[in-house]
Amino acid sequence: VHGNRIGGPPRAERADAVSQGRAQGDLSATITLKEARRRWDAYRALIWLTLADVRGQRGRSRVLRWLRPGSWRFTVATSAAEPVFVLRRRLRRRSMPAPVESVAEFPRRVAELRAQLSREPWVEPRQLDDLDDDVTMFVLGTTSSDRPSPVEHSTLAHVSVVFIDESNGATGVVGQLNDALDCAPDWIMVLDELDVMTPESLEQMCTLGRRTDTDFVYGDELTTDEACRVIPIFRTPSLGTCGLLSRDATGRAVLWRREALRRVGGFDAGAGWAFRHDAVLRAREAGSTSAHLATFVVMTPPENPRYREALATSTAASLARLGLESSTRLDPQVTGLVRWTIAPQASWPGVAIVIPTRDRLDLLSACIASLETVTSYPNFEIIIVDNDSVEPATLSYFAACRYTVVPAPGPFNYASVMNRGVGATSAPFIVTLNNDVTIATEDWLEQMVNVARLPDVGVVGAWLSDPAGHSQHEGIAIAPYPQHLRRDRNYLVPDAFLASTREVSAVTGACQLVSRDLWDRLGGLDESLAVVHNDVDFCLRSWELARSVVYVPSVRLLHAESSSRGSMTPLIDVLRFIARWDIFGSFRDRHFPAQLELVGDEIQCRLDDN
Repeated sequence: VHGNRIGGPPRAERADAVSQGRAQGDLSATITLKEARRRWDAYRALIWLTLADVRGQRGRSRVLRWLRPGSWRFTVATSAAEPVFVLRRRLRRRSMPAPVESVAEFPRRVAELRAQLSREPWVEPRQLDDLDDDVTMFVLGTTSSDRPSPVEHSTLAHVSVVFIDESNGATGVVGQLNDALDCAPDWIMVLDELDVMTPESLEQMCTLGRRTDTDFVYGDELTTDEACRVIPIFRTPSLGTCGLLSRDATGRAVLWRREALRRVGGFDAGAGWAFRHDAVLRAREAGSTSAHLATFVVMTPPENPRYREALATSTAASLARLGLESSTRLDPQVTGLVRWTIAPQASWPGVAIVIPTRDRLDLLSACIASLETVTSYPNFEIIIVDNDSVEPATLSYFAACRYTVVPAPGPFNYASVMNRGVGATSAPFIVTLNNDVTIATEDWLEQMVNVARLPDVGVVGAWLSDPAGHSQHEGIAIAPYPQHLRRDRNYLVPDAFLASTREVSAVTGACQLVSRDLWDRLGGLDESLAVVHNDVDFCLRSWELARSVVYVPSVRLLHAESSSRGSMTPLIDVLRFIARWDIFGSFRDRHFPAQLELVGDEIQCRLDDN
């Protein structure tokens, strides 16, 4: 279970003083490097074993049992074979198949989860009883002469069921609900008549809400598709503004504290059939608290189109309350996804695009040419940071170009190079951009700057794909180790979660937009993480200051990954990052579903946690 202030930072379970000190520049480790190495070896072993299991490679499994992943024999064997593995990965990347679209196969072990769920005692809302807390269950349905009174089926006074006739439309339903708030007990929930729950899940929600003293509680859901297969819908422990604007991130099985709902004015008839989602949005704006129960709390039929059509209206109303003009529409291809765009500003703030390079003029010139010909943003400058280029063509290009070239000599340290480049500009916004990136979306900067205008947003990232169109980056999940989500590799079903503008734990430094104020407060990138994870570390420190990190999928960039310097992953960077953030220990990614974990290229259910 997870309790949090909605939109809050993904804090590991450590003292606040440690977290605040790290955000302000105290980057001391929480565990030793020796312990970090032990955890890293164990995780790599898990990846190997999982891969062998997925591919049904019994011989490899036997070899791994003999090598004992994590032992010195395993380390020697994998180190010796690393060149072969690198070559195989490159060949596999070139011949990458089309993404798998089968919901039945994603996530891994979902079939086992379905079998487990079939044994749960799912019952109709009016059959729920036996609670310590007083709950009123409002059930929306149509009047039927042979329908028994729901109240008669509530065997105990702890759960009272009130039937709401929905034939009068959303306005009539909302009016009846708001009238009933005055006499309702401490907790209320609104479900549809075809929804089913388990008695245990409602009791767990009440217990969690009471223990965490939160305003509302939500959990994961189950629904069905056209083939009557049970489809799990996994929720994230934390709720953020952008994620809520893009999709119904809580579902309709929300347990409300009555007084919290009354504080935001109850339900709003203007939201239509999305009145439940609208109430969550208004609660988010008012700073309400929430808690997430990491288990399935309700099973619902396929989503009603009338509800889906009202989501865009709720998003537009929320943006208007934030003082932002916008356009909203339902995505025609992804169920339950709202696409929203903030209207252009009268004047745009300055943006400095900082590009590191060492020679590779072919990449750099293509990157800058795309900035010059594709970008529509009217107020940007380019800072080229030169890390010891020596080729005559590159030096001639620097001498002739009209952009600022900042020397950054010495051994390659990406964090140091970028800090040097940012120090050469005073622009209010900074974009870190790799020299092997080219622009594919004309208004990419307008979109990213507009998202940065939302309350408490600190870092904004984009969708990166390779030149062949395969996805490389759709946000970074740390579950339990930082990895890019990508529909071509691990997140095989591009649902409303993956395709939405949403809060994430981190975005890649290949393209990050950051405000000058935040960059200065965090002291830039940590130069002790010379090559890898300095971008993720920066994002996590941003979260520690309650400044969110947002991924924007409508901004598309092409990234020839590792073209500039090849693949570089120093082990010391990995271990320092693990030690600093207690990865594989107390750290939890609050922006990735709690019931899922990402092991190598496999996203799988945490069956042991259910």
